[in-house]
Amino acid sequence: MKEFADVKQVSDVRSMPLRILHMWWAILTCPKDHKVVIDTYSTTAFNFAWTSGILCKLRGLPYVPILRGGDLPHRYDKSPVKMKRYLDNCLDVIAPSTYLQKELGSRWGKTPSLIPNYIELENYTFKKRETLKPKMLWVRAFHETYNPLMAIDVLEEVLRKYPNAELCMVGPDKDGTMEQTKAYAKERGVEANVEITGRMSKPDWLALSEKYDVFINTTNFDNTPVSVIEAMALGLPVISTNVGGIPDLFENGREGIQTSIADHMEMAEAVKRLVQDGNEGLRLATNARTLVDNFSWAKVKESWKQLLS
Repeated sequence: MKEFADVKQVSDVRSMPLRILHMWWAILTCPKDHKVVIDTYSTTAFNFAWTSGILCKLRGLPYVPILRGGDLPHRYDKSPVKMKRYLDNCLDVIAPSTYLQKELGSRWGKTPSLIPNYIELENYTFKKRETLKPKMLWVRAFHETYNPLMAIDVLEEVLRKYPNAELCMVGPDKDGTMEQTKAYAKERGVEANVEITGRMSKPDWLALSEKYDVFINTTNFDNTPVSVIEAMALGLPVISTNVGGIPDLFENGREGIQTSIADHMEMAEAVKRLVQDGNEGLRLATNARTLVDNFSWAKVKESWKQLLS
């Protein structure tokens, strides 16, 4: 967006109380001729967005919510008055997936604008993986929503057939589940086959991805996860639970594999099938790479340019 707009980003403060104060201060000091774009999630962070919207309204600042949280439809069901007021008072509402566009639109009574998540595609090198090893990569924040413990269960099951199987988990800890995951891996006796890196910079995890052959996404709720789009751009065949916006993101059996929520056995079987048949993994990855062209910044930026101007 910096190509056509003066952008200030807040907040990267780790402490939640200080983060919300930083966000409020940014709004209180924002010039009146600016617009405020608010990432809107479905759990605790929804209150960050909602209160920021109130401040924008009080100051007469136009604001644009981006619907990030895959569980926002349930959030709307639980807090319909609060959600409706938040959406009614804004300049526009952006849905990055047709899933949230439909689900929020049916509840709100208006249709959000669709602007997909994007990546800078030129930064992603497609690796042609003709032979797949049981080396799995998981990239999300450690939070119960994303069910990281299921990834350990998948690994344990894959190890029964492939004793050399590996799992690498990349992402920051959000709610203490990173330590739970480490403890669970030890409890299941698979800690030697698990690497948990914590938060990594984008260039570092992109380089790390070269060592792995299958991407797994174990989430319980989801929207259009950028990490899955990135995995597709890198040539990693994707196996994901079929929740939220995932069925709208890619076709099961064409650009990736979808499995049932919380079903580690089904996901593990999918991993084993891909390892047994490298041609299948390459076919999925090749189709997926074609799909992610739609998420390039070159294609998405015109929609943002039109909105912000």
